[in-house]
Amino acid sequence: MAAVRKKTPAKRKPTRAHGTRSREKGKEGERVVANRFRDRWPEYCKHARRGLQDRDGIEHADVEGVPGLFIEVKKQKKANVRAALEQVKEACKDGRRPMVVIKDDKKPPFVVLTQDDFMAILDWHSWKRINDGSNEGPKL
Repeated sequence: MAAVRKKTPAKRKPTRAHGTRSREKGKEGERVVANRFRDRWPEYCKHARRGLQDRDGIEHADVEGVPGLFIEVKKQKKANVRAALEQVKEACKDGRRPMVVIKDDKKPPFVVLTQDDFMAILDWHSWKRINDGSNEGPKL
């Protein structure tokens, strides 16, 4: 009778902790958005950067340093647009306009905000253009 030989388990590659890839993907998305604001409008957004990611109960935007906007970034397979907007509206308590930048996999990014917030941004931009860049005017 032949001896039964135990199979040795195949060597597995060390894996990252669960969720690490998702966090890295999110950080990358936040950096890209901050850089785009800083590159496009250096006079207004020269301090644009990734926000703090504290777990202390204090809500921070994913991208800080963009005047008047509380920006969240969702970079995932397919984001739930309404849930993302509700999340940013709940987190934004300081008077800034809540906005979500969504980048689904293999798709171009797009922005989600309420119509009232969109109109306020257009009002502010129009006023700035008419008044040669003066800092006084409608609140963003």
